[in-house]
Amino acid sequence: LALTSMLLSIAIQWQIIVGLGPGAMTDAYFASQVVPTVLMAIIGSSVSHVLVPFVIEMTPGKRQINTWGMLLALMAIFGSLSAVLFISAPAWVAVLFPGFSAELVELTITLSRILSFVLLFGGMSAVLTAVHQAEHRFLLPEAWMLVSTLIMLVGVTLGLATYGIILVAWLSLLRHATQFLFLLGGIPRPALDGFRLSVLGELWQRARPLLLGSSIYKTGPIIDRNLASMTPVGGITIIAFAQQLYGIALTLADKAFATPFIAITSTLMKQGKHATIRRMYWRMWSWSLIVSLAIWVVIILAGEWALELFLGYGLVKTEDIATLSTVMAIMGGVLAGGATGQLSAAGLYACRKSADVARIAVINFIIATLIKVIGFLTLGLYGIVVGIVAYQVINAVV
Repeated sequence: LALTSMLLSIAIQWQIIVGLGPGAMTDAYFASQVVPTVLMAIIGSSVSHVLVPFVIEMTPGKRQINTWGMLLALMAIFGSLSAVLFISAPAWVAVLFPGFSAELVELTITLSRILSFVLLFGGMSAVLTAVHQAEHRFLLPEAWMLVSTLIMLVGVTLGLATYGIILVAWLSLLRHATQFLFLLGGIPRPALDGFRLSVLGELWQRARPLLLGSSIYKTGPIIDRNLASMTPVGGITIIAFAQQLYGIALTLADKAFATPFIAITSTLMKQGKHATIRRMYWRMWSWSLIVSLAIWVVIILAGEWALELFLGYGLVKTEDIATLSTVMAIMGGVLAGGATGQLSAAGLYACRKSADVARIAVINFIIATLIKVIGFLTLGLYGIVVGIVAYQVINAVV
């Protein structure tokens, strides 16, 4: 299910790139995504990682009551942040993308206001997915992701040529809203009688180290797009597209291995089966490394040829494909570092060592950011990519 959703996402991105070509409009779209997406990753991912073991520890009766209390509180937080993003879009767009022309800034502001509420629906979808996973319902969230992605694909296919990039932004919002409603429908009926605010306090205590740390190290995409806005037009699109292609592989690995590993490990931890956890971890870690390295080699050897077949249509130019293939070849290190790193992080989350994950990531983020800036000043677009790879590899090793 996850793989099918990822393939549909690739089809959506393919239509955008081929239909509009890497240029000002696509740069504006990928730039407008970045702040809502980063905030969604910081809050939604941080909370969901600690929510699974937190909910598993509750008795069945308390789960229903506490789940709805936490959902309503988080919905208020995400909704408020979305409203702030909507109102302040002119300010943060101008600051974050200094290389954009005045006309491009206006388009980015328009798109950003549409996508601001992706934070609300996408963040809540991450939380609701964690609730389903705590009940060991791994298939249902993926099924709804597949349906909502299919809806967006149909919309882009039918309307891109007529309505352009504005339609893509609205369909992206619809995709997240649809997934949220589907997931919400699968949660047991509301029950708040007996809910205590102390539950929110405990959730905050568990999530705080990860939340504070990730508010620093997960801002990497903002820095990437900030620097890329000062490269030739299309630079943001090329980096964002390459990141999404690799992100699909990492998301698949996370859904198939790391996320179930948290839930399964949390259960085994309660039973004291530490030797079983270690064996399972090292087996999964080894396979993740071997497969990711093999894929990287294939990309280096056949990447440009594959991209020519994949993107050599519409408004995509030959030089765009050459640039993208070089970026993809450099960025292959993200696979090896990301796949093994997220599995290690999953194990630490299950062991309630989220503070260690955050501490390591913050230090490595600072190092990688310096590499990005120096790389940008010396190698331009490719230097940014070197910094992106450096973060994942250093993080995985540490």
